[in-house]
Formats: sequence, C-alpha cells, structure tokens
Amino acid sequence: MGNQVSAIDSCRVTKKVKKRTKLRGMFNYPNGRNIREEHRLPGANQWVTVFFNWADHKYNDEELMDLVVARINARDGIISSEPVHHDVKWCLSLRVPGYWNPTDVSIAGAAKAIAQWHQSEMRHAGMKINRRYLFRGNNVRKKRHIISPRQAPSVSHDKTRLPILFFFYFFILISTLLFDSWRSTMTCQDKEGTPLPYTASPINLLWSDLSLFVSKLWALPGILLPLNLARTHELDELYPSLRNGATLLIHIFLVVYQLVFLLSLPIMVVCMVPGIWILAYAAIAFSTNYAIVMLMLNGFQQVLVSQVPVVERPGHERERWLYINGVAAGHHWVQMNIDQLSYIFGRKVTGVHNRTAGIVFDLIECLIQRDFAYATGDIRQSYALVKEALLDPECDKVVLLLHSQGGIEGGLVLDWLLDELPHDLLHHLEVYTFGNAANHFNNPRWTKRTRPQRTPTPGLVQQFGQSIGYIEHYANAGDIVALGGVLHFVDIPNRYMGRLFVRPNSGHLFNTHYLDNMFTLGPDMNVLDSNPFMDMEVEPWATAGINGMNGYDGPPHRVRYQPTMARDEAFLPVVLSQQRSQTNGVDQVLRVKDFSRLWQYRNGGRPKDTDALHYNDIHEHVHF
Repeated sequence: MGNQVSAIDSCRVTKKVKKRTKLRGMFNYPNGRNIREEHRLPGANQWVTVFFNWADHKYNDEELMDLVVARINARDGIISSEPVHHDVKWCLSLRVPGYWNPTDVSIAGAAKAIAQWHQSEMRHAGMKINRRYLFRGNNVRKKRHIISPRQAPSVSHDKTRLPILFFFYFFILISTLLFDSWRSTMTCQDKEGTPLPYTASPINLLWSDLSLFVSKLWALPGILLPLNLARTHELDELYPSLRNGATLLIHIFLVVYQLVFLLSLPIMVVCMVPGIWILAYAAIAFSTNYAIVMLMLNGFQQVLVSQVPVVERPGHERERWLYINGVAAGHHWVQMNIDQLSYIFGRKVTGVHNRTAGIVFDLIECLIQRDFAYATGDIRQSYALVKEALLDPECDKVVLLLHSQGGIEGGLVLDWLLDELPHDLLHHLEVYTFGNAANHFNNPRWTKRTRPQRTPTPGLVQQFGQSIGYIEHYANAGDIVALGGVLHFVDIPNRYMGRLFVRPNSGHLFNTHYLDNMFTLGPDMNVLDSNPFMDMEVEPWATAGINGMNGYDGPPHRVRYQPTMARDEAFLPVVLSQQRSQTNGVDQVLRVKDFSRLWQYRNGGRPKDTDALHYNDIHEHVHF
C-alpha cells in the first residue's frame, strides 16, 4: 500500500519536486515561505515529515521555530532531523500520536505562548539538540549547516547553576575535612587536653592552632599595651617619631587592605565571577601588597649589621651574634632591634631580616611555617649563617637571638642543625628567645662513656649532656604570641627544651616590651645593674643535685610565690653572685638575675663557665 500524503498537496515529495517546486504545507505563509508535510500510514503513531523552503526572508527563524515547536509540544511530538537538498534547509520528522488537523491554525496563532521556547527541548536519538545550532540566520544561508544524528550537540544545561553547585560541593568538602581534623584533634588529645605533637597531620595542627588562636583573643590588645610612651627612647618601636608613625599607618592600611581582599574572595565565588577574573584580581592584589611592603617597609637588604659604636673586649672576635626578627618588622625596626642588642651586649650583632608582608599575611605565614614545617627564604639564609659560624674554626661561640616568628624559624633551623652537625659543634651554640611563637624546641640529650684522666680508677665513667649548649626563653605573661607558643607547650615533657622566664606583664614589641624591661639601658646606653624583672625573687625546689652545687649547701626550698620565674629541665642558678649563707636563720634569696645566663653577657661581659654549673645536665624544677 502506497504512502498517503496530506490533502494540502497530493504530489509525492521527491528530490526533483523539492528542487524545482515551492512546497506548500500546513503552515502556509504569504509571500512564498512554505512548509510541506508528508503523512505516513494512519495509526496510533504517525510520522509526519515537514520540509521547509526558504524562498522568502520576510519572517525570521525565531518566529518559524516558535510555530513548529508549539505544534510539536501541543501534540507531544518528537523532533528528528535528516539532511535534505540545499534549497530545503531542514527536514523534520515529527512523531505524533494522531493525525494532524490541517485546519488547526489556532496552534500557530498562539505559538509563542504555548511553546515556551527557552524551556523546550528538541530530541533526536536520545540526544538534546541546542536550538542555536538547529536554525541559522539567513545571512549564513550559503553555509549549509546540517546536523546529522551523530553530530547533534546536546542542549547545554543552565550554566548559572554550575558555579553555585561547585561552591556547594567545595563547601561540603572543606567542612568534611575540618570535621575530620577536629575529630582527630579531639582523639589525639588526652583527658588533660595535651596539645597535638608537632609531627601530627598538618591539617590537624592547623585546625588546632586556629582554635588556640580564637581561645587567646582576649589577649590581643596586649600586643601593644602598655604603651609607656613617656619611657620610650629613640630605639623603641613606639617612640613618637615620623618614621615610626609612618610605619604604624602603613601597617594599619595593610591590615584593612588584606582583610578586605580575603573576605572578597568567597563573595566573588558566590557571585559566580569567572575564575580567570578571580585569578587576575588576586594577582593584582598580591602584586600591590608586595610593592607596598618592599618599597615602604622592607627594602631589599636581607642581612643587616648593627650600626652603633661598641667597644669589643678581647675574645669577642671569636663570637658570632645573630638575630631573627618577628612579625611585622620592616627594615627600620629590625635595624633598631640589632642596634639595641649591640648596646646591651657590647658586641656587633648580625640580623637576618624576616621580611614582613603585613600583619595578616605574616600570621598566615606563621601558620604555614609552624604547621607545615615550610622553610622560607629567610629560614634558609639563617641556617646557612649559623652553620657557617659553627663550622668556622676561628669561632668558639654562636649566640642566636630570636623574637616572635623568629622563634618558629629558629626552631626549624635547629631541627636541620641537629640532623647534620655533631654534638661537639652544636655545644658551641646558645639560643635565647623572646615571645617565642614556635610549637616545639628540640635539644636532645646525649650520653657517652669515657675514661677520666688523672684518676687511678681504671673504669669508664658515663657522661651525659644536651646537644645545644644553652637555651633560654623569655616571655611576657600577657603576650598573645607567647600564650600560643612557648607558654602553651612548655608543660609537655621533652617538647620545649630550655629554661623559661616569665614576666608578669603584657606586650609583644621586642625593644619596647622585652629589652627595655629585662635589660634596661641607662642614659649612657649601658645596661643598669638592676631592674624590677631581674630583681624578682626566686626560690628553687630541686628534685636532684642541688645540694653542694656551686657553693650552695642549704636544703631545697619550696617557693614563696612570686608572679614570675623560670622553669626548665634543670633549674640551678647559672652563677651565684655570692655563696649562700644564713643570717638570723634566713637564707639569702635568689633572684632572676642569678638564673639568667643571658644577663651575664650585658655590657660586654661573659659568663663564668668555669665556675658555673651546666644546668642542662641536671634535672630540677622551679615552682612559681
């Protein structure tokens, strides 16, 4: 049985007809634009083939497609396409549930209202066809664009939803990681809340440090307080000078600038800003920040030397004094730091400039260095200088002074040195920290068996000590950096080696809050023999080895509470100014200056190592 055609046009659709005849179909437009449909055998599902002839350009593609799609949607039809002659741009096979009524022109009249073209879909062989590829404008008619079933592109989904979905899944991923880190942190901590070991997962350490920082926010004002502007001198960071004022204003601007930048990044993601623009924005922001700090704060000199005149004593030429600064210190402040150190200790001091990037970015760098053990350029520079000094046969002593973030960097330097150098070289190294921000400070013990000389005993004697000669930590009790560093980790056994001195006050600036109060300079720029901190009373209670040591033959004492003092794995006075004696049954009191080895270096002095007890070789504790 032959194919039936519509009553509108009874001629069979052939290539010859399509080429030579203007076809007229159910959508009969004036001025020659025609549609012809061919119907197959009647049945529940009929195929209707519609041919489009582009003899007229009065009506655009949008209007024509709206009519076609409206008819298809109304009849629940399915569109397919197949190539036809070049005069007939498209041949659409419409599968409809019933025979089409040629006189049904109401659908064409309400086409745009019914079609909802922006939500409609055109399907062929199970694939979605993007509308813009289906019909081209008349100006590209010569480029015959025919979509075969294998070439049919899929309809693109709503692209506005993709960034939102990406951000949503990214948020879920980050939340999951943080929750796992928090759970691991809680699992690793014991019942007493012992902090994580510094060898734990960096993500867990980062989460723990963020929680620790939030818990210590109450001490944030203590970074600059007390101001004590009336007591400042020209080397203090808060001294009212034009240079210091400009430095503070730049830091305030950088804090606002960096916080706005960091807060803007998630907003840009939520607002679906293209990724390439976010990267460009971040690159411009970082470049601007770098230009500001390098030109206005840091300069380009990384190794500085003290510029003040000092009279070096014999033996000083065989010493090397190095300093690593902390957070937010530009070239001007670092130079003031090493100049004041040079006045205090009567020696030339070399400073390795830990360049600032602004307070906010410096704190981020601290977290990266502390939790991921990442060595920045200044850490590598410091390591090279310390190692070179220790290997120098003309150098007998290396003194490393650290402040704030410099404690983190110095701790990493020590870890490297302990891996590479023998104990007999490391024994010439002394480390003194102020407001230390590190989460660990290593100084492993060593033991060896030797045969003593000038003794008739033929047996071997066991000797023991620690790798690094001396380590002392100085901290203000209200310093938020010290609270999150040395004061937080010092109670963990073998975690923070060295003697700790705690001053009952706040403040974090190196010259203003630490050196001025612990090593007070007089008008002649020499250290005074007395100051309130060094004169604080201390009373040790030794667990072993205190009796008969260093001229002290009295019994061990419990403390009379003083709001300061030291604790260490070995707490004996470094040097007692005079032998303890009893007067009216009362012992002479010990003070901070009797325990502080660094105090003996003031004004060019040297510790009496021949008379002093190497306190790293004996276990004892001071209660305060």
